[in-house]
Amino acid sequence: MAPTMRLTFEAFKGRYLEAITKMQEPIAKAATAAMNEAGDLVKRDVRAAMGAAGFSTRVQNTFRSQVYPKDKKPSINAAVHFFSKWPEPFALFERGGTVVGKPTLWLPLREVPLGVGKKQLTPEQYIARVGPLIKTRGTGGRQYLLGKITRSRVSRATEKSAKLRRPRKGSALKLVNVPLYVGIPSVNIPQKFDARSIIERVRGDIGNLFAKNLKV
Repeated sequence: MAPTMRLTFEAFKGRYLEAITKMQEPIAKAATAAMNEAGDLVKRDVRAAMGAAGFSTRVQNTFRSQVYPKDKKPSINAAVHFFSKWPEPFALFERGGTVVGKPTLWLPLREVPLGVGKKQLTPEQYIARVGPLIKTRGTGGRQYLLGKITRSRVSRATEKSAKLRRPRKGSALKLVNVPLYVGIPSVNIPQKFDARSIIERVRGDIGNLFAKNLKV
């Protein structure tokens, strides 16, 4: 019987291991660089889309990217993950949807003062910082929250206090019930921006980003 003959790479592995490692290094560096660049492109374009939809820079900056591995070492398995530090509202404005009150959504009217970030106070914030609100129904059964103030009394409210305008000397400060919030059962929110299409567009360019960063 003829002897069995067998070839394996094990015998040559030590000889070529250094060469194989050298081949992997530029690939890993290019893959990691491509993921970093893709992350920056997506982050830039999604934030720009949010800005075009009217969201502030502070809100835009809640959209983030994270390249893996986190230790920033080059890796053939490099990846980039996108997320928002404002997850639920981000998902709503990115997809669109219906917000249902529990049981009522209170929308601020123009008389509601501004708080930090130039956002109108919520009913809870208003009660804590300015004064009580009275619930009532208007014509057609629509609900309102009234505040017992003058229309020009509150000039600005911060996180800790409300700034009130003083009446002119000798004049009486007449308080009236002013509608501040209107109640609705639900509101439909249209899609404001499309982060997914931006991610897909950049995904389609990963090959070019890899080739650009590959140095052999």
